[in-house]
Amino acid sequence: MSTFPYGDSDADREALLDLLKRIAKKIKSSQHAVQLSAIQDKMASAFGFGNWSILHKHVITSSPAEFWKFAIAVNSHPKIGPAIEELAPPLDEEFAAEQMESWVRRTYTPLIEFAYHDSESPTGYSWPDEDLIDGLLDEFGHCYPQELIERVAYRLEGNEGPWGIEKY
Repeated sequence: MSTFPYGDSDADREALLDLLKRIAKKIKSSQHAVQLSAIQDKMASAFGFGNWSILHKHVITSSPAEFWKFAIAVNSHPKIGPAIEELAPPLDEEFAAEQMESWVRRTYTPLIEFAYHDSESPTGYSWPDEDLIDGLLDEFGHCYPQELIERVAYRLEGNEGPWGIEKY
């Protein structure tokens, strides 16, 4: 399954709509007698919308949760999903890794920076650690592949040890 779009910004929403339009145009090229608007309306109805205009408005104005619900439905569709996979721009893994690392640094702190050393603790610190993979999956699992998320978590933990939530 494709994981496009990679975010829920206005640009990501427009990019998903553009990909759907490209798929409709590709279908149109093989069905000359059918109008493009009819193909777009049929595509919209496949996702529960009355026509293309309603689908378009939903994608542009929906909440992030509703947008991701729609994006998952598009990527899971047996015919449209593979076409999205084929036409979507490649994931910029470096940008994604930087985005995830930045989120981890805003959310967690390496235990070495604030917790006392404790040789009896499984982590070696007097404070519980947080599972970076679980946190990253919760935050980014809808838009980035699990393998990339795991690589980022392992790299951060490998370089800086366990991470925790610093409470004052």
